[in-house]
Amino acid sequence: MQSIEIIAINDNDFDILLSLWESYQRFYEVDIPEAVTLNTWTRFSEPVEPMFAALAVVDGQASGLVHSIYHRSAGGNG
Repeated sequence: MQSIEIIAINDNDFDILLSLWESYQRFYEVDIPEAVTLNTWTRFSEPVEPMFAALAVVDGQASGLVHSIYHRSAGGNG
């Protein structure tokens, strides 16, 4: 059984993320403008942005990606 390592992206991972992102777009038959892609990438590394991204790595090869956005709670103190 292969083990999967989940690692947070870093500033050097743009080409890896872009390759997976382009595969995602082909699969869903969408064309996300380059400006949106670059803006999203920039937001991942901005400390004030509540956006995060990680890669799934199998045998040293990135095979998946995930990104998330932290949303505040609608109620309470959060």
